[in-house]
Amino acid sequence: MIKLILTDMDGTLLNSEHQVPLQTMETIRQLHGKGIRFGVASGREYANIRAYFPELADEMIFIADNGTLVYDGQEEIYVDCMDTEAVIQIIQAIRMIPDTWLVLCGKEMTYIECRAEERQAIAEIAYNFYKNVELVEDAVIYAKQKQILELSVFCINGTGQVEAQLQWLKDDFQLYVSSSNWIDILNKSAGKGNALKKVQARYGWKPEECMVFGDYLNDKEMLQNAGESYAMANAHPEILKTAKYQAPSNEEGGVIKVIRQQLLEHPNKY
Repeated sequence: MIKLILTDMDGTLLNSEHQVPLQTMETIRQLHGKGIRFGVASGREYANIRAYFPELADEMIFIADNGTLVYDGQEEIYVDCMDTEAVIQIIQAIRMIPDTWLVLCGKEMTYIECRAEERQAIAEIAYNFYKNVELVEDAVIYAKQKQILELSVFCINGTGQVEAQLQWLKDDFQLYVSSSNWIDILNKSAGKGNALKKVQARYGWKPEECMVFGDYLNDKEMLQNAGESYAMANAHPEILKTAKYQAPSNEEGGVIKVIRQQLLEHPNKY
């Protein structure tokens, strides 16, 4: 029996306009009525993803900032913060890479380092992904003062060359390409897959009792830790190989379609 459904947001649950499918809230309510928990696992901050589900958030599980922060409703159940000196070292390295914007993801606030002339362009992108965000001139100040969950790099011209310049980080950190323009850096002990394991252990759920949806490389370990794993039709080729099944694309509302077909319209399957 499925006890948890967990979905990525961008490229998975959300369409290209950053909207959830029409039947999402109704579907979540029906799942809760059957004793099935619904959760979201995203690179986005907790406040941002929670805001998508204002009436249901207190009953949902949120794996935020790529698995570095986990909430059950309003209760924090797991956090994995980075070492301050390591964060400062990474900030200084990223500053040397052209055509990038540096994002510090804190527990309470997200900080984006930028020059005054970049503020308008950055703000147009930032507010799509972050609810509590501040544009700052020196990220090191905030790295010293705040608990930092992860660093993200927005790559204006794509991730290819930037990822190559950050390969040295892989000895000590996880380096995820989470979309065609975003790279995320977090502790080895973090990640969506590890966060899912924490949730499973807390509630006694087996992998085969979990249904998971994803589309990009930062979803891979999460898919591997669930018995029922779905890659979206629009997913990265490696994710299509990793998942057990394929769901319709995010533009088709694939997550909600699969849930309704497999668990609500044919409830005896699981």
